[in-house]
Amino acid sequence: MEKARHRKKKIVRHLALLLTIAVLAGCSTYAAQRYAISADNVTALRTLNGKTPNVGPFTSSEPGQSEIMCRAVGPIKTPDGEPFADFIRKALVDELKIANAFAPTAPVTLTGNLNSIDFSSASGTWDISLTVQSSNGQAVTVAENYAYTSSFYGETACNQTAQALMPAVQNLIGNFVHGSAFQALISNAGGTMPRSQLSSPPPSAPLPPLQPTVLPQDERQPEGSQPIPQKARKAHLDVVQVQPQYNPASLLSAPA
Repeated sequence: MEKARHRKKKIVRHLALLLTIAVLAGCSTYAAQRYAISADNVTALRTLNGKTPNVGPFTSSEPGQSEIMCRAVGPIKTPDGEPFADFIRKALVDELKIANAFAPTAPVTLTGNLNSIDFSSASGTWDISLTVQSSNGQAVTVAENYAYTSSFYGETACNQTAQALMPAVQNLIGNFVHGSAFQALISNAGGTMPRSQLSSPPPSAPLPPLQPTVLPQDERQPEGSQPIPQKARKAHLDVVQVQPQYNPASLLSAPA
């Protein structure tokens, strides 16, 4: 009787150990893809006409959230385990840099708050809501409901959910930069300077007073002579200027 009871306890312990190993083995981690630049977003950002905002920190309504559990199979996480808010911020900064529209010293800074982020592996959707605020006082909230192909099987569904996060963020940023409110958020971020801020050119220095021209002694009109008309005087001066000067000494020393 005692041996049977001992054997039963031993079997129960072994079963519990095997169940724990099975649970731990089945708990997988699903990492999302690293962010890839969207050509459509970059094209839109390159039309900012020199407006280059800065991007400040992004917060989250659930501070530090970096993973979401999927069907009790395993968590879906960002590529490097960073919070979802930081993942989205870096994605926006990368898009701006590729479009040459990012300036850390810009007069306008954009900050954000991740209002919510969640998914449904059953229906195959990511739902993300983000509020972006500008230092110029403007703010806008954008949302993305991204649909993807899911699966009945937990392992497949969670893996596909993780792979769908990156394109969902691409669409979220696209909704932001293509929206009409985006231009209001980055106003005064550079580009054409307002007319009121244009500086006037420095005043030019005054011209020196004209000095009277004194003719050389041989060009002055002799006293008591008749004045030479202007045309005749010009012709006279022209003849004098082109008349060659001969040196008698040079003629005597010239070879025969």
